[in-house]
Amino acid sequence: MRRTDPVTAAFTRRSRFAEITCGDGIMTAAIAGPNVTERHVAIAARELAGAFDAAGPRLRRFVLDLSDVQFLSSLGVGLCIDARNRARGLGARCYLYGVQPTLDAQFRLLKLDRLYRRVRSETDLARTLAA
Repeated sequence: MRRTDPVTAAFTRRSRFAEITCGDGIMTAAIAGPNVTERHVAIAARELAGAFDAAGPRLRRFVLDLSDVQFLSSLGVGLCIDARNRARGLGARCYLYGVQPTLDAQFRLLKLDRLYRRVRSETDLARTLAA
């Protein structure tokens, strides 16, 4: 499902693999879990690329929400890196939200935690995005 408001460039895109919302310069991509595999990544990557194109230079903050994800394949790691690079290319700050304990060690080992600013609670996320 896709909904777009041409005046504010606000939209919501939902699929089995991701829910992407954008509005007021903030894009949130909630990746569906629990396992992010090759098929999952290919579709989610296309959806994210389209969302970044639609958001354009108005994008100021990007949140990658991994609350539902317990396992990331190597392609899933690549998706996280690509999303961050696309967001930074548009000048957006990047935030990582909802990393499960099962993924936390993987993120630290691969130094992915350095690519994103980590936001640990819903309250902190709301505060960060409101600033």
